[in-house]
Amino acid sequence: MRRLLAAAWALAVPFEIAAQDLTLAPPRLGEALRALDRVERASPGLEQQLVLPERAGQNRVAWYDFDWRHHDMPPPGGGPGGVRLYFYAREREVAERALPVIRGAFARLVDQFHYSPTKVFPYILYSSKREFQSTNVFQVSESVLGVTSPKDLKMSLPYFGNQARFREVSTHEMVHQFTIQKLMDAAGSDFLPLVESLPLWFVEGIAEYYAKGGLDVETEGFLRDLVWNPDPERKYEILPFAEDRVRGYVPTYKLGQARVAFVAEVYGKEKIQAFLENAHVMGSPSGPSGAERSFAALVRRVLNEDLGQVDARWRTWLKKRYYADYVKARQDVPQVRLVPEAPHEIEAYAASPDGTAVLARQIDRDRGQVSLHLLDPRYPQLQADAVENAHAAGARGLKIEKALGLYQKIVSLGETSIKAMAEQKVKELSEKKNIAEAPQAPPK
Repeated sequence: MRRLLAAAWALAVPFEIAAQDLTLAPPRLGEALRALDRVERASPGLEQQLVLPERAGQNRVAWYDFDWRHHDMPPPGGGPGGVRLYFYAREREVAERALPVIRGAFARLVDQFHYSPTKVFPYILYSSKREFQSTNVFQVSESVLGVTSPKDLKMSLPYFGNQARFREVSTHEMVHQFTIQKLMDAAGSDFLPLVESLPLWFVEGIAEYYAKGGLDVETEGFLRDLVWNPDPERKYEILPFAEDRVRGYVPTYKLGQARVAFVAEVYGKEKIQAFLENAHVMGSPSGPSGAERSFAALVRRVLNEDLGQVDARWRTWLKKRYYADYVKARQDVPQVRLVPEAPHEIEAYAASPDGTAVLARQIDRDRGQVSLHLLDPRYPQLQADAVENAHAAGARGLKIEKALGLYQKIVSLGETSIKAMAEQKVKELSEKKNIAEAPQAPPK
């Protein structure tokens, strides 16, 4: 093999040792081997070495085998349409858990939309987020929880292991499905421009509103903070009713959900569906400003008020809803201070009942490392020792059960507790304090 490689090299490289003939002809393997023999005889002490370039290793891609099955779920009221649930054989138990959730959400949305989808749509279920991310049905990133295609009506999402979480995400994606098919039946083959004409905050806001049954606790918290502590420089503020140029989780999803809730509360729940039923008045926008003008016409048709009046009502609704809580609040921003001992991004946290100690799980995204930090401004040294001892003892939870003036124990997912360890620390601190405060005898 080595000799053949050398011969191949000899085919490509001319030899200065051999006499060069002026006759041009394609190289032959036999001539190359004879030329190689002449080189070896001319310099027997020279050992030829072949150097091959090193190549980078390949990623270890995880592939999964899916033995796909499907189950057809007809519409609750009969007629055309329905859901074709795709699942693989080893996730049959997951599919059995998911099917009642899908059936319940479908029936509820039929009642809220006053409409039942007329086309069967594929619902592709994965049993884990990791398998969902490996799919080639859609190109998904880590932050994507579910996908619905307006072109071929495919839906895909994973089962998260949490029934409530799955119900929320599944209902969110099914709202998109109902929205697309309702526009499709109203406009025919020209429905895609209608979907693109609707503001993204409305498309995502209506999905959040129906999936969470109105305004949930998280959205209420965001709205309260946006009204109390706006930061226009960071575009963290209440946006005009029709504004869709500022995109992101808060402006698109949370403020979208809030605007849909505002329409339902001030103008009536039936007006939400009226936006979809009258979407044909918008036409095809040529750009963002055109989209705003088209949506303004839709707002005027559905709510019977111009956009400026609706925007004024929107801001008044927020002020009446959250300023009362601001007056009742016992704390304000100047009373809160930053904790400098938190070096990295806080991923999750739990506070002691008295609010003086916080156990935080932090992540250093540059290094990909996760660490626990006990943040207690009163005892800076003790907090570092406590977390180290708790971690060594097997504690992995993020719940502080009681407080002794410091804390009593950090709950572990196993049987290990550091209650005695914490009590001993508190006892040592108390003894040191008593010794320091004891009267000193006069020197002799």
